[in-house]
This record gives sequence, structure tokens and C-alpha cells, in this order.
Amino acid sequence: MYDTSTPTSKPKADLRKRIVIVTVILLGVTGFIIAGFTLANVIRRAQLVGEVQATLETIPTIMQKISDKGNGYPAAISDVVSSTKTIKLTGGGSFDGSDYCVTGSSTVDTTIHYYIDSTSAKSKAGSCQSAANLPQPTKVGAVAVSLSSSDKIVITWGSSTYATKYGLECATNSTFSENIVKTTVTELHGSCEKLKPGQTYFIRVRGENSSQGVWSDVAKAITSNVSMPPTNLTLKVISSTRIDYSWAAVSGAKSYILESATDVSFTKDVHSMTINGTSGSSTGLKAGTTYFYHVKAITDSFDSSQAAFSEEFWATTQS
Repeated sequence: MYDTSTPTSKPKADLRKRIVIVTVILLGVTGFIIAGFTLANVIRRAQLVGEVQATLETIPTIMQKISDKGNGYPAAISDVVSSTKTIKLTGGGSFDGSDYCVTGSSTVDTTIHYYIDSTSAKSKAGSCQSAANLPQPTKVGAVAVSLSSSDKIVITWGSSTYATKYGLECATNSTFSENIVKTTVTELHGSCEKLKPGQTYFIRVRGENSSQGVWSDVAKAITSNVSMPPTNLTLKVISSTRIDYSWAAVSGAKSYILESATDVSFTKDVHSMTINGTSGSSTGLKAGTTYFYHVKAITDSFDSSQAAFSEEFWATTQS
């Protein structure tokens, strides 16, 4: 006889139950390990934050002792307190020594930044440049001109406490309303460009963050003068022996020197003329010949040996 009864499904059910139990146990162990790592990281970060804060909170006493000697707060914290392998200190006093701000950063966890300043004995989250609600930037240190050319002035200045950037202005009057050039930089140097030659420029700088600091004392610089050659030199062929010429006047010109030649290097058949106006004619020329011309302006600042010629233009007489 054959057994025709239905097989039981209990072994399969038991297997599924064991799989669920093992999975739950593994998830629990994994979660416990992850939680352990997370807790360790939280504890380690708290330790690093505590180290930075503790170091910063020694700064006020040190700075006050130095200030009490009558020289104000030191400009660089590195002059009085050294950074360590795990904590980097930056910042210091304002240019007049009246206040200070020092940032402490962890070299182990570069996301940790705290600062302390002359307004409090307790450190605060952030840095002297990036913290929320920073005070108004202090006045920048002395402004100095490091380079002046005909169209550019390069300037340096001392740092401003709390400044995240610096505003620089150059103008041809002391009220900064004429021919003003503005720029913003993050370094302690910058330049005003595309200036006018032979001009006196007034210069000022201020620190900026979400607010604006006071302007620095005004400095002055003079751009070097340059010889301005005439522009728009125009030639018109009239005949086989005549070419008319003209150009735009140069401010301050007392006279002009016009040269013509039959080669672009101005070495052949060179003819030089001193002209008081801005137009005239070349006559007695050779037929079918190309003539090259350039012109320069004579002023009080530039004589015939110093003035610059315009670019060359040419025309060919009729055959």
C-alpha cells in the first residue's frame, strides 16, 4: 500500500524562522558596532573641541599682560603664543593695538574652529573671519604704495580684525568723487588699474564683512606721465605728386613733427616737418610711389627726442 497523506510544511517554516532570527541578531550586532563607532567619534570630537577652547581661553590673560606694559595688544599671536601639533593659532591685535581676535583650529579635525577676542574671556564657535554676527571690521593698518606706473598703482596695507575682504578705492580728488576706481580683494594688497597718466590719485582701504569698517587714512600716489601720440592719422592721395594729411589734436601739444619716407623703417627718402596745426600737404612727390607717414606731439613734458610717434600709415601716389 502507498501512503497518500499530505506532507507537512513544518520543516520549511522552521527554516524561515531561523533565518529571521539570525538576520535580526546580525542587524543588532551591526547596529551596536556602528553606535559604538559613532559614540567614539562624538567623544573624540568633544575632546578636540575642549583642547582648542582651553588653549584659546588662556589668550586673554597673556594679551592683557602685554597690553598693560603700554604697547597695546601684539599684532601677531605667533609672537607670544606658539601653535602646537594639534592646534593652530592665527590672528592677533589690530594695527593700533586696541583690540584683538585669535582663531584656534584643530589640525586633527579641520572642521573645528573657535575664536576668542578682546570682548570676552570665553571662546566662540567659528573664526575671526567666518563666525556669525562678527563685529564691524577694525581700521586697517598703514596704506603704502609699492608700485606706480602710467596706468596702475599697487597698494599694500595692514590687516583689519574681523575683515573677510577689503575694499580699495582710488580717485583724482580727496572726496573720492572724480575718476574713481574701486576693487575688492581678500589679500593685504591690491591695485587700481586703467588709470590716467600723470595724475595724482588719492587712495583708501577698509575692511569688510557683512558690515563695513571705517576707511583708512588717505594715501597719495602720482601715475607716471607718458607721451600721447596723435591718433586718427589720415592720408588722402590728391595727385601723382601730392598727398594731404591730418590727425586729431593732442591736449597740450605746442607743435607736431611729421615724418614721411618711402620705406616703413623710415630710412629712405626721409622728410621731417615741424607743423603747428594738425593738417597739411606733401607736394613734389614721385608718381606711383608708396609713402609712409607717422607723427608725434611736442609738449611741455616731452620734447622732440622724448615724444612718441603714432603708428605708421601709408598711401601711394597716382601713376
